[in-house]
Amino acid sequence: MITPKRIDHVCLQVTDLNRSKKYYETLFSAKCWFREDNFKMLVIETKCIHFFLAESKAGHEFLSNQHLNHKKILPHNNAN
Repeated sequence: MITPKRIDHVCLQVTDLNRSKKYYETLFSAKCWFREDNFKMLVIETKCIHFFLAESKAGHEFLSNQHLNHKKILPHNNAN
């Protein structure tokens, strides 16, 4: 079994980058900018988070099923 120690970068797919940019700037008070090498990808960053958004033409069902979950996982010897 693979036991990851961390997740480095994540890219979520959205239907509208400009609308998503405004949303994440407000939600996280984040700095958001388009990547210089790919203007169809947005970087979202705060002191605590860093992830990407990419515009996608995938259907609503696919896009609405994307999610992230983070919880602190204790080492096996500390888990009670």
